[in-house]
Amino acid sequence: MLRYLIIIPALFFSYLSSQAQITGKLKTAQYGLQYYRGIIIPHHKSINYLTKGYGQMLNLSITLPSFGQKPWHKLYNYPDKGIGYSFTDFGNPTVLGNSHALYAFINLPIIKRKYFIFNFDATVGVAYLNRPFDKKMNNTNIIIGSHSNAYLRVYANTKFLISDKISLKTGFGISHFSNGAIKKPNLGINLISVFTEVAFSPTTKKITEIKPIEKFIKSYDFSVLLSGGWRQSYPPYKKIYAIAGASLKAEYNFSPRHRAGLGLDIFYDEIYGIRTTREIYENKKADTPFFTGIHLSYDLVFGSLSFTAQVGLHPSLPTSGYPILYQRFALKKRFRKHFLAGIGLKSYMGTAQFIEWRTGYYFSKNKTN
Repeated sequence: MLRYLIIIPALFFSYLSSQAQITGKLKTAQYGLQYYRGIIIPHHKSINYLTKGYGQMLNLSITLPSFGQKPWHKLYNYPDKGIGYSFTDFGNPTVLGNSHALYAFINLPIIKRKYFIFNFDATVGVAYLNRPFDKKMNNTNIIIGSHSNAYLRVYANTKFLISDKISLKTGFGISHFSNGAIKKPNLGINLISVFTEVAFSPTTKKITEIKPIEKFIKSYDFSVLLSGGWRQSYPPYKKIYAIAGASLKAEYNFSPRHRAGLGLDIFYDEIYGIRTTREIYENKKADTPFFTGIHLSYDLVFGSLSFTAQVGLHPSLPTSGYPILYQRFALKKRFRKHFLAGIGLKSYMGTAQFIEWRTGYYFSKNKTN
């Protein structure tokens, strides 16, 4: 399910219009209160018994408009962005409990009219869940294994402009909570819901100037990245294992919003270098902790920040039965012209394998006609 939370916004973003014009007054900041109600999707048969009642969320948010401060604002139809706090009741207080989350979001307008705006909302944050799995106190929670989790949300919504200072919003979508397999169990919580928002802006501001977009020059990027992290395997409370990797990539910047590329990956997963009790008894060697991958990538670009989606295959495998195909989803930030850093999730068929922290070096070469 996690892969859909990231693939879906990428599909929508590619169709955004960049033709809107900014005129008149803009809200300088908007304070919103949102109420969500929905159900937890039982994406595994083993968790049907945990989805008892309706889930509910109460959010407080601060939204800031964009009006051309950055060149990419016009490319994405002047999106709103902001931060917020979310409280979630999962509808099963004894086992699943509730969560507190802090998040950042971006509202990308798809259709803009005088009195309403149809948006696509993408949210990322961190969440604290108060009732994770515990082998003594809460061993029936097989969904979440840790207090700290990632919080992801994608929603389609319509905003109705009641006045210069007041707006109403309604929409639907899905929220996801998981720790990326850092600690087991980690099936994750997927809450699908509808919501209503009331928002108020105490002041407005007249905008008279917008920065022009610089001429885009197609180019090639070449990069090397190093990554590291850790993960746990079943059963819960087992040892934490190190993971690491390196990537070589060649990418083509074919528009201000889009980048595509090809890469080679080398992975290290400590768990496959450790001999099991059976292997020791039968005097067999451990599986290899090193294996390789080849991937295709696509980036959705927001200035120096980009979202990456990759699909790849493993020419070599650490053990028999290991999935041949894999996916990676990442957020990447470029800085000081040649350096980049970010965080990524490697998965296969929608199942998270591990979260990795990434850093690297890149250089660009303009395309010649």
